[in-house]
Amino acid sequence: MKRPKNLKKPNHHNLSKMGYLACKKWAKKFYKKIGTILSPALDNKYISFNNTGFNHLIRKISLRSRNEQKRRFLLLPKAESIIKNPKSVIIYRKEEKKIFIKKRELKMLKESVIHYWTFVHFTDSRRIKVVIRQVNNGVKHFYSIMDKKIGKQKTRL
Repeated sequence: MKRPKNLKKPNHHNLSKMGYLACKKWAKKFYKKIGTILSPALDNKYISFNNTGFNHLIRKISLRSRNEQKRRFLLLPKAESIIKNPKSVIIYRKEEKKIFIKKRELKMLKESVIHYWTFVHFTDSRRIKVVIRQVNNGVKHFYSIMDKKIGKQKTRL
């Protein structure tokens, strides 16, 4: 997918100087432009970048701190290439729990099976994880991205 000129992947210098609101606005536009991508590592299934994933970058149970949100926003340019990498290391997890489902203006608790695929990518100094989620047999969608500083010899997932 081609990126519009005004949504170039910013360099690290520009990102570190960007304020929270400008960063959030940039991230929202960047995220929407990704749309849907194909993942060779998940049997060429499509991964949707929908509101659920973007909202999860902002809040978990409660609102994440602005610094935490910004850190995740700035990782977004890496998400697409990690998901598209056919040699990605993937950790799969399945969970059964009750979740709220919207049905015609009503919220209902429903027993659900939630599938998570965590793509793990290592750089020299960081471990980046991209989480893909699927509720029951629904669409696979981007759910989260996070990073952690690691020592050069650490390769723990």
